[in-house]
Amino acid sequence: MTNEFELSRRKALAALGTIGVASAGAGLGTSAYFSDQETFQNNRLTAGELDLKVDWEEHYSDWSDDEANLDDDNENNNLNVQMDDPDDPGFVALPDPDSPMLWVEEDDLSDFMDNTAIEAFPDPENDGTGDFPEFSELGEGETICDYLADVGDDDGGLSTFTGEDQIGRTANADTQDVDGNAKPLISLDDVKPGDFGEVTFSTHLCGNDGYLWMNADNVSYAENGQTEPELDDEDEQDGVVELPDLVQTALWYDNDCDNVLDVETGQLDICALADVSGSIDEEEMGRITEAANTFVEQLSANAPDDGSVRASLLTFGSPHEAPDEAVDLQRGLQPVSNYVTGGQGNLTQGAGGDFPQNPDTSNATPMPAALDIGRQLLNNEGREDAQKVIVLVTDGGPNYAGDGPGGTETVFSGDGHPYSTSLDNGNGGSDLSQPEQDETSDIANDIYDTDGYQILTVGITDDEDLDTFLASGVAQPGVDQHTNVSADFDGINLAAEELANAVTGTEEVIFRGTLRETLEALQSNDGRGIPLDRGLNTEFYETGYQGEEGPDPEDDPDRECFMGRNTYCFGFAWWLPVDHGNEVQGDSATFDVGFYTEQCRHNQGSGMNNENVDA
Repeated sequence: MTNEFELSRRKALAALGTIGVASAGAGLGTSAYFSDQETFQNNRLTAGELDLKVDWEEHYSDWSDDEANLDDDNENNNLNVQMDDPDDPGFVALPDPDSPMLWVEEDDLSDFMDNTAIEAFPDPENDGTGDFPEFSELGEGETICDYLADVGDDDGGLSTFTGEDQIGRTANADTQDVDGNAKPLISLDDVKPGDFGEVTFSTHLCGNDGYLWMNADNVSYAENGQTEPELDDEDEQDGVVELPDLVQTALWYDNDCDNVLDVETGQLDICALADVSGSIDEEEMGRITEAANTFVEQLSANAPDDGSVRASLLTFGSPHEAPDEAVDLQRGLQPVSNYVTGGQGNLTQGAGGDFPQNPDTSNATPMPAALDIGRQLLNNEGREDAQKVIVLVTDGGPNYAGDGPGGTETVFSGDGHPYSTSLDNGNGGSDLSQPEQDETSDIANDIYDTDGYQILTVGITDDEDLDTFLASGVAQPGVDQHTNVSADFDGINLAAEELANAVTGTEEVIFRGTLRETLEALQSNDGRGIPLDRGLNTEFYETGYQGEEGPDPEDDPDRECFMGRNTYCFGFAWWLPVDHGNEVQGDSATFDVGFYTEQCRHNQGSGMNNENVDA
């Protein structure tokens, strides 16, 4: 049985509009939409159990002065942006390291991305950069999937703008015309050779695990007449639409959802925080220990050299009356190879090990203390030039056992990195309280805002409220930094491997080529498009670009499903090389881009609907 929903229920329409070349104002235009066509086998599932939601952030660079300036009133306060290759590993090549248009110093990359961000959804600050509302701003019982539900209205959510009473799409001249009507997702004029753009699509499978495809439809090309400069260009061919063969593209798995194609790992210091509270039994603690070893082994495999990636481990969880034992340093910052072949070797469970054999059932979960002590460890022991990341793994929310501090100051020692709190949770038991969650969110926000450290969270839970709290209240800079693992620990090792790849792994390119070649790949497999693969270490080739063996069949046993209640990002970049110009004036290309999903269970990924895939 096929269960399809109409556009107004399940599709986010995002039209890529006119891109002009030189001063002609003609060029590349697309009307792209995100499709979550839902198909269920044998009528065994009900609508809504497989639900795909999408958000995005878009960047555009035309080499204007404001892209490299932090302060319009201070002409000397410039970012380090180079037009020629600086031959320096401290620079990031954009938009594609294989075909860069410019290079940005790594320390300036965040500011450059802010300066070139032109729109996003959702955008609570209305500044062109994507973000989710603070945890405290969500409605009672509301999850991220509920929040993104308004993407799928009749016009794809494009007219839902951020205003006084709602959070939606960026509201600016790039998204609205003079009459206040919604523009397409990309709506640009007068693009010159050397300009480039990038969109990262963030997909959220709400509910079941699913196979995922990226595809294109309604592709058309037109020359739209010839201008005088175009007729004078020696590269111009009468009756030939040159634009789709000159615009270059790259499509990749954007593991860290940062809108940048990362091809190498620099220095990285990681502090892992592991919950060892009483809600975890002996067998589950063994699963956590195993996953922790998977994590450091993958980190070590991804590290370009010994010592470039370092990791430390703190465990947290103790009776409230013993705060000195609440946060324990198990291993200080050291090369990840020490966890595999050197140093103390693999992480262990039991007496004298890194994880307890069977946690005390009276143990609480002092999450704010763990986060702050992890921050202090990175501040005191981290390398100045290293990126710093906190990874929090928990099966519950923050909780001080018993009646709480009762207004008196309590100090959690944390091996020389104290954290003090006078919070009175007032719940008299192990239930979560709003003050405990607020305190945790405040600490997490301060770590990111003050120190600039990413916080990645792994929630081992089937509780949607808890999952939402970890994703939007603790993970920084947002929900894209959160991973969910079911409460039965199914998939925890794969999640650990995936997390390690997101932190350190070079990102896998799905396809590089001209716009025409990319669209042909996105129309393959009877319109379902390119079959995407969650397992970045598997021997699955999505396209022929990746090797002579590809493309592999959609139902290849090496292809892995995407986990439900998790976020996966995909980057799409385009650029017009600097050595082209007049021959593309007047040309246009239009196309739709979509995502298609099928539930993983009972299917093999070969596509159940071969005749009527609506992108």
